[in-house]
Amino acid sequence: EDWRACGSRFIAAGIASAIVSAPALLHHDALGALFKLLSGDPRAAVLAELLLLIAPMAVAIAIVGAILLIQARQTALAVALSCTVTALVFLPPVAGFALFFCFVHSPTQFRHHAAELGLHGFRAWRGEVIPITIGGLGVATAVFVCNGGMPVSADFFSTSFMTLAILTVPHMIIPVIAEGFRHPRAMATE
Repeated sequence: EDWRACGSRFIAAGIASAIVSAPALLHHDALGALFKLLSGDPRAAVLAELLLLIAPMAVAIAIVGAILLIQARQTALAVALSCTVTALVFLPPVAGFALFFCFVHSPTQFRHHAAELGLHGFRAWRGEVIPITIGGLGVATAVFVCNGGMPVSADFFSTSFMTLAILTVPHMIIPVIAEGFRHPRAMATE
């Protein structure tokens, strides 16, 4: 839904696929290791192989999406998309995804929801976004300090990603359900 401004659900889905698969292009082994770590099963590394198969086409679709965003006069979103895909290709997978999540996905979602609530400018950010961001940074800092400045353990890392996965499913389903309540005819014809 971050990319719906491009005007095509197919292209938006391709952009989402590029965000998930782009790290496989240059960081295939690291991605496979992450899948092994997260699942606890060495066979999970095959997911990196699958992402490597779809990454070239998905990145090509993302390029088309950036062009469509420019044509739709969504230049800032086109730049964000270009930077996101570039970061995901060249940076290690966790770092690239963290940058996308913190600097593109979250602000896009907050702006969208603030607009739906009729909040604009700083007023939209001061009540929710800033406290939540400071709280998140506080938790991350506390984990870092409590861990003696060392990287987090594999168990903590796996648990964090499992928690994110559990939260992601409702995060993706609820807007679709809400949209169905707002526009029941549009959802029935799709």
